[in-house]
Amino acid sequence: MTNTGVYASDEVVQIYASTRTGQSKKPRKRLIGFDRVREIAPGETRLVKLLIPIRELAFYDVVREALVVEEGNYEITAAPSSEDPGATTTIRVEGEKPLLRELSKRTKADHYDEAWNHQIVEGTYGHSALMAEGPNAYEPKMDGRFSASYVNCIIPENAQFLRIHGIAHEESSVKLFVDGVAVGEITLNTRDYNKYASPARNHMPRAQEDELKRKQSFPLLWADVHVPLDFAKLEGVSWESGHELRVEVRGPFKYDWFQLK
Repeated sequence: MTNTGVYASDEVVQIYASTRTGQSKKPRKRLIGFDRVREIAPGETRLVKLLIPIRELAFYDVVREALVVEEGNYEITAAPSSEDPGATTTIRVEGEKPLLRELSKRTKADHYDEAWNHQIVEGTYGHSALMAEGPNAYEPKMDGRFSASYVNCIIPENAQFLRIHGIAHEESSVKLFVDGVAVGEITLNTRDYNKYASPARNHMPRAQEDELKRKQSFPLLWADVHVPLDFAKLEGVSWESGHELRVEVRGPFKYDWFQLK
């Protein structure tokens, strides 16, 4: 680095890494190291060396549930700030290869690869749950809508339904897509899903109103919701290769895990 000014000054050398490798979404640049160089005289040039551990390139792998350095190419940039183009070189790192998700096992809701219009809230037994973005975590929006995508998945060819653990106090819909193709949908609220009320003895307005009040008095519980699957439109696909499963939710439904059965 060279001081091209007329006064002695300090400079902070910053090292950034960026990569498109792997399946998870990553920031455009990430600071992985820096060093403050003091009292550089006008016209002086100094050679700055930084030793950066390879672990600084690690990201959290939601499949392994651990920090890993992924195999691939990384751009390393030295610059005075993240907005300065600086000097860039590309290095090859021999790290971990992406694992396929086995959807026959439980998948945590917050271990998505991409999500839209969502928020992460408290689930059950230490799990985190997903629900539509709203004013707070305790009052789900009645007209909320969000989606979450899970990529590089193994889809069991003989799966009959998606078992999704969730809760909704009013009518909500859950729709499933594999590689962009709709394969399942259900509309429910978990108060009715868990406990089926007896039908009203007659169809008089008062009787129907009483029955509705009785149903609404049931405790709101989390439920194992079964979404039936139809893979007829997926004929000819390779079941062993990585697929994308997308969960779309409308209404106040939230869920904390799922699995294909």
